[in-house]
Amino acid sequence: MKNSILSILLFLVTGFAFGQECPPLDNINPESLCTASDGTNGVIIFGDCYSIESTTEIYHDIFQGSMPTEGLGWQAGDTIPREIGLLTNLTTLFLRGALRTTEPRIGNVIPAEICHLTNLEILDLTFNALGCHDYTWMTANGSIGFDNCNETCEESGECSATIPPEIGYLTNLQALRLSDNHLSGEIPSSIGNLVNLRVLGFDENDLTGIIPPEIGNLTLVHVLSLGRNQLTGPIPSTIGNMTNLGVEESPWYDPLSGGPDGMEMDYWNALNLSRNQLTGPIPPEIGNLTSLSQATLHHNNLNGLIPPEMGNMESLIIMNLGGNNFWGEPPIELANLPNIDHPDFSFGVSGF
Repeated sequence: MKNSILSILLFLVTGFAFGQECPPLDNINPESLCTASDGTNGVIIFGDCYSIESTTEIYHDIFQGSMPTEGLGWQAGDTIPREIGLLTNLTTLFLRGALRTTEPRIGNVIPAEICHLTNLEILDLTFNALGCHDYTWMTANGSIGFDNCNETCEESGECSATIPPEIGYLTNLQALRLSDNHLSGEIPSSIGNLVNLRVLGFDENDLTGIIPPEIGNLTLVHVLSLGRNQLTGPIPSTIGNMTNLGVEESPWYDPLSGGPDGMEMDYWNALNLSRNQLTGPIPPEIGNLTSLSQATLHHNNLNGLIPPEMGNMESLIIMNLGGNNFWGEPPIELANLPNIDHPDFSFGVSGF
């Protein structure tokens, strides 16, 4: 009884903290309901009937294995239906590439009702071009087309492809991957509620606004990837709290495996803030990230002096700060880093 009361209080306090109530799942279309194969009540998601009681995983990755002949297939649908909030026992929602569609998207691509999936541990929606109103998935010769996004949701006004602030209710999440989706809008401050996260990937989107300082609450994160967006403002000093960045732990960060999911990359950035519009100096607190082997901050509008505290980052192998507006000489402390192999200070300061 006591645990139930504490859970309710935490739910209420969390909702109040970021000013968003989890919307109720009322007015469910009866046509969305079904009887699952195990005889329990179900809900139709992407054309399949899933048991509300028994479903713990929806997994589909079009980049692995052969194309299925039934089930999700290559094109599961245009948006995630709000009815997915009924599957409250889900621990894994993995739809990599399965939501790309040539049909126009309508409404919220990621519904606010996702907040009901409080048992979710893995949320992976990468490579779905969610922000594309019409997406040409196949090229004329039948091969896979990449990033054929002629009109985004923001431009069309008929769909919304943002990160809903209600995502802050998913406090059991360990992996949140939304990369390569043309998502727009800001990173909600409620991201700071996801204190069990190990991986956060928002790279290759159209996100704007600042990196919320609440990101510093994510002290268990091994990988933070926000590169290739339109983020502005400074790198928050709270990044220095994320001392688990770069700590090797499978499956969250294992660079010896060749990158995420065996993609055979030479190295995998544990911190990637590159190709944004970030401004101001690098906060000295970054020197707390002593397990980080790659610091990738290139092609922003960062300025000021490179902080000598970066000399504390003993694990650094690759340091890419090029394409910024730093001034002065690199601090002498960087010359003493034992493992540094590729320092890049171009476009702003001279090398050693």
